Amino acid sequence: MAAPDHVYVTKKYTRGPRLMYKHEVSWEADDTDGSIADVEIPDNSLFQGLYLRRVITDPGTPAPTNLYDIVLNDEYGLDLAGSSLANRAAAASEEVNFDNVPAVSAITAVFTNNLVNSAQGKIVFIFGE
Repeated sequence: MAAPDHVYVTKKYTRGPRLMYKHEVSWEADDTDGSIADVEIPDNSLFQGLYLRRVITDPGTPAPTNLYDIVLNDEYGLDLAGSSLANRAAAASEEVNFDNVPAVSAITAVFTNNLVNSAQGKIVFIFGE
């Protein structure tokens, strides 16, 4: 069976004069092989012109394989996270903060090394000025 569609939730925040968006994606692995479909943020989204400031990974139940990996590919296939989303914990939420990662093209989160069928979790992107 193919992995189910992702669930996307986007919220807009302001902190003083600064604009921020929280983009949360719930995912579920395939129930036969554990694969997780890529999460795509298109280049025509409302995040364009902002910066990727933070990524949070939150394993669900059942949890993914410990030390599963995520890369954030830009339109050229380059990892915007610079390997900082490798080896994610299966038992705890983790975060990575960024300084100057502009959201100027599509971003695709690619998941690898999960072997748990129907594993669940969330990936949260924080974009800001």
